[in-house]
Amino acid sequence: MISVNRALVVALALVNCFCIIGADAAEPAIGVVNVDRIRTESKAARSIEDQADQLRQKYQDEIAKIEDKLRKQAALPALGSKSTASDGGFEKQYKNLQTLARSRKRQWENAVTQANAKLENKLSEIVARIAQSKGLLTVINVSATLFSQEGIDLTTEVLERLNEELPDIKIAPISD
Repeated sequence: MISVNRALVVALALVNCFCIIGADAAEPAIGVVNVDRIRTESKAARSIEDQADQLRQKYQDEIAKIEDKLRKQAALPALGSKSTASDGGFEKQYKNLQTLARSRKRQWENAVTQANAKLENKLSEIVARIAQSKGLLTVINVSATLFSQEGIDLTTEVLERLNEELPDIKIAPISD
């Protein structure tokens, strides 16, 4: 509770400073952007999400196929040959499958993280350009504000520019 109160005091002090600094300006000295909205509504974010879902499904299908093959091998050992399960071959193959699954998950996470980093970089670039063109001293995420006046929300403008400049982000292909 104390940290929330401190954060509130600091936020109000900052807003007060910006109001004093920007009091003579025709435009507000501060802007807000709803970053969560941009992360869900932008074309690039939806593109990343769609590709991530497709890639995840591809990996899940690949693992399921290998898992089914292992189950069949364990259930029906070849006639006249030593059982795969009894000589440790099954356990080794199963461990290899687990390693592959972890590897695919890590590759998927890295690919999605890289794509999201591209989105964040472009978002920051666009916000900086808009802030500069409007003479704003700072732009903060709307989730960090308790109150804001009409006319300082830049979200729609940022979203439109982002959709125009970066309509799609391709998730980097993953090597095997």
